[in-house]
Amino acid sequence: MQARKSLAELAGEIQRRHDASRDFVAPATQIEMQLENDKPVLAMRGVNDVFSVGKYAGGQIAEKLGIPKRYYDRMAEEAPDLLKHNVNTWLKQSESKHLVRTLDGSARAFLSDGYRPIDNIVVASGVFEEIEKSGMDVKPLSAEITERRMYIQLITHEVKAVVSPKVNDILYAGLTISNSEIGQGKASFASLLYFLICLNGMKGMQEFNKMHIGGRLGNTTGMAVEEFSAKTLRFDDQAFMSAMQDMTRKSLSEIGLKDEMLKLEQAKNHELNVDALQEVVKEVQKKHNLTDAVTGGVFGRLVKGGDFTQFGLSSAITNVANDQDLVPDYDDVIEMQSVGAELMYMAEKDFNAMNLRAGAELAIASA
Repeated sequence: MQARKSLAELAGEIQRRHDASRDFVAPATQIEMQLENDKPVLAMRGVNDVFSVGKYAGGQIAEKLGIPKRYYDRMAEEAPDLLKHNVNTWLKQSESKHLVRTLDGSARAFLSDGYRPIDNIVVASGVFEEIEKSGMDVKPLSAEITERRMYIQLITHEVKAVVSPKVNDILYAGLTISNSEIGQGKASFASLLYFLICLNGMKGMQEFNKMHIGGRLGNTTGMAVEEFSAKTLRFDDQAFMSAMQDMTRKSLSEIGLKDEMLKLEQAKNHELNVDALQEVVKEVQKKHNLTDAVTGGVFGRLVKGGDFTQFGLSSAITNVANDQDLVPDYDDVIEMQSVGAELMYMAEKDFNAMNLRAGAELAIASA
């Protein structure tokens, strides 16, 4: 596992972002795209600052205005004046309002005013307060905060099993808790499987809940553009904290390994097409859009491990997620854990179909 941040480091960064963020609700007609050094920035009437357009905010602007994302990106790269003209034309014709979330001088999200953010500080506070009260033997495993999401991975030594006889590994149950402040998914709780020998983490089958609070943001001052403080922007933190703690308690009490163990045992008995191992891995690459470097890492680990089964393939994928050189983006770490889980839980007929396709590819290449 990539540990990345300690919980203290994560808490410090969550607090820093919380204190540094600024949020605005504005009619589209009061928002304007400008250019600074041929790079787009957002300006809002009555706000002295302008904000560079972050990666995800740009995609959200394109989506909200009906501009194809590939065309938006091409204009930003090759014709910024055209991008500015197109964006401003559609903003002036829009009757909608938007929540613009900013951090460190950059617009990090461009959302509907109907989006109510669930902030990381609320999620993390609720989770750890409830864990402390639970008295369970829960240990932090990995934590990170990216531009998209916050992640906290925990394990409990109170729920474990032995994967045997082929593997003889101790498996601990845990949780992956994640949240996005910028519209990249809701607050979620999912089971986590942690293999002690290889230190692999894999998403489990249980998804306990996805939490989202709606309700349109009001404009209480009558201003065309209103900056919302943490107090006025967010829903009742006390009520949400209670809901988050209930969800944490429920997740911790319900995590188990029975269904996962059944799938693991089945996966150990499904043999890969040994003559077409490279083609099998390429099938995974195509389906999940893996890079060549990551694909090579998966193949190398599969061969080195010598476990040419559905279980072995899944383990090779989740083991690559441990390599920060191959998978430097933590969002991709979590995605690789999910890919490994998808391979592990793949139905036998789909697994056999993948083997057949790999064999056919090998026959074509050898012809």
